[in-house]
Amino acid sequence: MNDALPSSPSVRGGRRADGSFSLGQASVQFLLVAAGGIAVGLATGWLATQVQKALDDPPVQTMFLCLLRTWLTSAGNSLHVSGSSRVVIAVLLWVARALVS
Repeated sequence: MNDALPSSPSVRGGRRADGSFSLGQASVQFLLVAAGGIAVGLATGWLATQVQKALDDPPVQTMFLCLLRTWLTSAGNSLHVSGSSRVVIAVLLWVARALVS
């Protein structure tokens, strides 16, 4: 699935139900998908840093990271938001927290 394409049956990638293309609709859908990915990434990154503060055991931290990646993927896919932006934002928050500590 292309991250920039919406899942609604009436509009897919700027195409209307009658087959015509709308650059305006495509642009709005793209921005909504990207903004949704950023929002999911911010929420996940914040949650991950809060949980990571409480974890001191390296194997548990590794397990948490695996679960976090799975949750991040499934949450983003079910919300139909951008995969690349949610991962980049979450990782940036994670790295920023590691650098501050």
